[in-house]
Amino acid sequence: MDLFFYPTKGSSFAIEVGYFDTVLEVKEKIQKYQGIPVPKQTLIFKGNVLADDLNVHYFDILDRSHIQLVTAFELNKNVVVKSEHQKIKFLFKMPTSIKSVIRLKVDVTVSLRRVKERIHEMKDIQVSKLILRANGFELIDHYCLQDYGFSDNSEIEVSI
Repeated sequence: MDLFFYPTKGSSFAIEVGYFDTVLEVKEKIQKYQGIPVPKQTLIFKGNVLADDLNVHYFDILDRSHIQLVTAFELNKNVVVKSEHQKIKFLFKMPTSIKSVIRLKVDVTVSLRRVKERIHEMKDIQVSKLILRANGFELIDHYCLQDYGFSDNSEIEVSI
């Protein structure tokens, strides 16, 4: 069966996999054809992170399913990293029912969970009800902003 992968950066692609392939075997195919190292890959289907040791069929992934591919942030070895963390500005677009936009300057090492907590502090919306998306993909709570490679003035959609 063919699966379509949508990386947070770069173009989408398709890879043929077997129904009984493990997620690790799928990641190995991605490494072989796309050059993305297995340890740097996180695969997400319907908002769930796919465990390496489970088979594709366990997650009810069918032919032509769409899988989100998140790659871990890698520093360019030629870049000098400052000892203090970088802060960048974000524009959070709230649902139309709330009719507002939130502008925050956030440290790139902050988790998405912490960002949700800050939105809660400002708008009194339960953290568990907040969903953050960028480029149509749901952002995962335990990832940091830098893992997604955001730049200054990035836009993030907020839904409830």
